[in-house]
Amino acid sequence: MQADRHIDKRDMFVRSTLAVLLVTLVGCLPAADPPFAWYVLSPTPNSFYPQGDASTAISTWEQIKVFPTFEGCEDSLKEIQNRINREVGCFPSNDPRLKNLKPASLPEPSPAPTAGVPSPAPKGSSRAS
Repeated sequence: MQADRHIDKRDMFVRSTLAVLLVTLVGCLPAADPPFAWYVLSPTPNSFYPQGDASTAISTWEQIKVFPTFEGCEDSLKEIQNRINREVGCFPSNDPRLKNLKPASLPEPSPAPTAGVPSPAPKGSSRAS
């Protein structure tokens, strides 16, 4: 009976040690890089598939627009889909399926409003002094 108890304690020790080791190793794995941009992509249309073939690799899809956040990308999908009449989707720039996609530049951020500084006059307009 004592031999069984000894094996149970040893077995429990080995299991506990392996669990701690596994948790430690998983914690040491590098985190995935967050995407720096979100692409709105659509299957590229052709003569056989005027709306594009969604079964093709996404690395061949047409890049429609780029957003700095997922929320901005997702919020634009319905409007873009209605405008181009094709399936669209948001894909992160670090998606491994997009490794052959040419990198796109992000849209220029809007300048922050500055308090107390008058905005410049539009080009071609004149201000009366």
